[in-house]
Amino acid sequence: MKTEFPRAGDKLTFKGVPEFYYPMFLNMEKDAEVLEIGKEYVAKQVSVNSSWVSISLEEFPELMFNLTFFNY
Repeated sequence: MKTEFPRAGDKLTFKGVPEFYYPMFLNMEKDAEVLEIGKEYVAKQVSVNSSWVSISLEEFPELMFNLTFFNY
């Protein structure tokens, strides 16, 4: 199991939106509709919060995603 978090510039593979993720911001699930399962994206910004990690992508810098949506 990985113990470190991805960094800006790392490639992340979208694995889909899990049934449950925290926090469940409704827009994150809808925003993820622009992503393709199995496709690689480049992390633009990674923010480690108290209980979850938010990711913005080079390809969609205006959107925020949850790290649990990706493999890295």
